[in-house]
Amino acid sequence: MSQTNLNLKSTIDTPLRFTQQQSLHTPVSRFFGTPVSGNSTARIQQPFFRDSSVESEGTRQPSLSYDRQCTFAEALEIFAATLGTTENDHEAAIIAEKYTKLTEEVLSDLEIQRYNGIFDNNETRGCYALFEAERNTWKLIFQLQSHRNFFEASVKEKDDIIETTDNFAKEGQLLEQQEITDKQFGELSLVLDWLQGVAPPFVAVETTSYYWPYTLKDLERGKIKTFDDIVDELDPDAPHRQFKRLHQNDESHEKELIRSIFEYLRRGNLNMSIDLCLQNGHHWRAASLAGWCPHKDTTDENNILDRYENPHRGNIARRLWRATCYQLAKEPSLNIYERGAYAVLCGDSTNIIPLCDKWEDFLWAYYVELVERERQKYLSWFPSRGPDIEEGLEMKFEADDLDVSQIFERVEEHLQIKNRDHIDNPLHLIFHQVQKFCILDQYSLIIPYLNSQIEKISLSEVFDAHIIRFSAHLVLYLREVLHPTPLEEADYVLEKYVDLLIKFKKYDLILTYLVNLPRERTIHLYANFLKTLDLSKEQRERYVDIAKDFQLEVSELLIRIVEIVFQEAKIEEPEAIPLSSVKLINTSNPIEVLDQFQISTLEWLTFLPKENLLKALKEFNDLSRRLLASGKLNGMKKILEIVKDFDALSDLLYEEKFVAEAKEPIKDEFISYESMFNFFAAYEEWDEAWNQKPLRSEISLLENWTLDIENKSSKVEKAFRHILMAKISQGDLEGDQQKDVYLRLRIIYMPEIIFRFHKMLYESRDVIQGNLEKSLRLADIVADDQYQFYQEFKHTKKLGPFLLLIRESSRLILEKTGDVVI
Repeated sequence: MSQTNLNLKSTIDTPLRFTQQQSLHTPVSRFFGTPVSGNSTARIQQPFFRDSSVESEGTRQPSLSYDRQCTFAEALEIFAATLGTTENDHEAAIIAEKYTKLTEEVLSDLEIQRYNGIFDNNETRGCYALFEAERNTWKLIFQLQSHRNFFEASVKEKDDIIETTDNFAKEGQLLEQQEITDKQFGELSLVLDWLQGVAPPFVAVETTSYYWPYTLKDLERGKIKTFDDIVDELDPDAPHRQFKRLHQNDESHEKELIRSIFEYLRRGNLNMSIDLCLQNGHHWRAASLAGWCPHKDTTDENNILDRYENPHRGNIARRLWRATCYQLAKEPSLNIYERGAYAVLCGDSTNIIPLCDKWEDFLWAYYVELVERERQKYLSWFPSRGPDIEEGLEMKFEADDLDVSQIFERVEEHLQIKNRDHIDNPLHLIFHQVQKFCILDQYSLIIPYLNSQIEKISLSEVFDAHIIRFSAHLVLYLREVLHPTPLEEADYVLEKYVDLLIKFKKYDLILTYLVNLPRERTIHLYANFLKTLDLSKEQRERYVDIAKDFQLEVSELLIRIVEIVFQEAKIEEPEAIPLSSVKLINTSNPIEVLDQFQISTLEWLTFLPKENLLKALKEFNDLSRRLLASGKLNGMKKILEIVKDFDALSDLLYEEKFVAEAKEPIKDEFISYESMFNFFAAYEEWDEAWNQKPLRSEISLLENWTLDIENKSSKVEKAFRHILMAKISQGDLEGDQQKDVYLRLRIIYMPEIIFRFHKMLYESRDVIQGNLEKSLRLADIVADDQYQFYQEFKHTKKLGPFLLLIRESSRLILEKTGDVVI
């Protein structure tokens, strides 16, 4: 059966009309795979509490296991898919309605869990309570925002209302006018409607065939005597007049009936409570409840009372009826639920409060009184209808002098008395505080409050995550509807949520939230996230595409990733190794983990556009010089492999059309590092081949070996020539930006390069004609002021050993020719 809400706006139009509550259920699949902010890369998303392995088209299978991450990690995908830009406040308010529908879907799935018998642990029940509280909050936000956005267009000043309203209109018409013209009352009424709607379901009393059946049967059978303690008359007042009780079964049913009436009224279902009375034969009680309906001249064919009333329906003596309800609510001899029911009808919070247990219950009690107070205040502007209240029936209510903010204080006081644990429960308190701020239109206080709660909550992983997710979406909502949100606190909430997404590997969703932060902060945080991922080139490219879809400055992002990694690595790296302690590492040796991480980070730069290649080269130089300064030729090898696959950068460095630009210091620096590495790589190949010389008897192998040595020796010599042409080999480095770097690297590498080159020339003297003479000419290169390599030999105290090598070359030339030809 449909229901009538005691406070629904349509109720004033037809006070007992049945209204079908609109369903909030929307297929969850509608929100899956929806691109966010124009993202062309569709996300593959799984429904909340779904087991994709058993879900077929057209069916919805509940997950057979409870994954605590699903409590929020899957649900956040649904929420993220609803985020978008809005053009006006109405569209922004609809976002809250969408969130309401989504939480309804989650609750529906949890109900399936309950039905299947896997809803039996505290954490799952806690999740249900969380989503229920969140659903209620979004529903309140949507309703309040819609009311506040659209009410102004039809609001009139109260003076105008009085002037344009028929002074002789019946109460029903006057209260209708109040609903559509008084914004403040409309908001009070809306909150009351919401409070009635969030009450949990209950099981009503079973219907009996007729009125007090067991007592009636005993009377008919003559079992009840005048001296018994059971009534011998069946009028409604008999138990109170005779001070006797009903039959035990009727007495028990009566109590449950009265409780059910109250529970229906708690939910605003006046129609249901009246219908329940009629079904159980309590027509007198149904009539007493129906007195709530204001007098008016219209009928509603769908209303059950129209079966009993004429077209001029409603209570013409409603003020007197209300005063009678007030007296009944105070009557100590009545059942507490009966007193509570009449207290609801007359708006007496004092006698409702003893039946309240939760925050919503206490607030509802006060709002019942507050709304009825405003109705009576409005009606007092017009000539009195119906008989006056007789002396002795005056009414005095607790909330007569309280405003809404003071009511919230009273609610907190009642909670502390009723249930201290409840008020201290952060889970409920957080949502209640948000609801309170919304009702009081104090949106500016919400974000600082949530910020403070997020900083200190420590319930469980699931509960903490839920609060953070809700807070993040509320921040975005408040921004959409242009409510003032303190920037720092709001950004903190969003950042905490992004941390949560990273923790639970919801990577595709991160930018959905990061783009709501200041641009610089977005770039920095997303770069910090991307640097942690171990990705293939194809995966990196995908993240770059996502960043483009969100209109991030990709060049700045990619460079920032590398900068962050390098900055952190510099902190972890040991202090500069003394020059005398640097040991050169072969190019083929394994690379240390930290070095490998830094090198792989450079791969992000391969996606930079051509106009930013010099910025990329700057980062390549930064890592190259640090690795070479520690003797890590193996790391330099990996860097050059990346450059080789980086076509645009290779073109910049090596193609002829760029030769004229190669004078730029940043290019010269990298070419210097590359030339140094190439020499050592070529020398290692030569040295390996040299040590594999076949026996003289293996003539064929020896011939092939000789050709291989000639080729490899030529490569070493060519690499040495490239070093001499590189910027690092120039003796005069004054004014060069990298002077200090070059000087350190010259000290580490130049003596070693010349020693190894001399060894190659000297050792291969019998295989390659002229190499002995070339080994002697190295003395001229070291002494040449163009290169000033003698400075490094003096600094490293290796000039003596070098001169011994030169003397040996000279001696062999003298033995061979009798003269030294240079």
